[in-house]
Amino acid sequence: MIDWDARAESLGGTSNSLFAGFAARMAARIGRLRAGDNMVTLAYPINDRTENDLRANALKGIDFAVDPGPVTADLRGIRGEMKQAIISKVGKFDQQQVVLALTPLVPKVLVRNLPLAALGADLPVGCSNLGDIDAAVAHLDGTEADYVSMRLVEANLTRRSHELIHGELYLVSGRVCGKVFITFRAYRPDTDNSKHDLCELIAATLADFNLAGVIE
Repeated sequence: MIDWDARAESLGGTSNSLFAGFAARMAARIGRLRAGDNMVTLAYPINDRTENDLRANALKGIDFAVDPGPVTADLRGIRGEMKQAIISKVGKFDQQQVVLALTPLVPKVLVRNLPLAALGADLPVGCSNLGDIDAAVAHLDGTEADYVSMRLVEANLTRRSHELIHGELYLVSGRVCGKVFITFRAYRPDTDNSKHDLCELIAATLADFNLAGVIE
């Protein structure tokens, strides 16, 4: 059992709920708290693809609120919130699929004219947990890699993009060859957004959970 799993178990959670707790704590440190209740909104994509499923979009989304305070001492609450969010929102997935099909038909001018305050007002934190990944990805050149990680890439975003008016925080996690990785994409308006500052926030959040890791 690696340190990550041992810590999750000691807090009454799982690897997935520890990742969610880590994301919530990181969000609090970076200032992504809802104004009304100081909670963190976690947004998760859920894989809905089945065998021989050739749909272009086989992802659905859930979101739920988390109190970032208790997560370093007890993950049972966040574990329950995640389970309840999946159960309560699974019936709405079909509705989401209908809306996604209309996305290419929405005029860009309409999106540009949406009130900026309404975009990301809850300061959602994106979380993608890939779970256990086939060990073959660590042997792309025939030898085993020391570390493997994957990250989210989104093209054509600038500081003036509507999507970034409230900043962003997105975390991707997975496990390859017994090692857990977490990658980060973060942006805070009106700061220098240096890699050094982000690495310090990551180190501080790891310390909150009594965890250590390689930060690059």
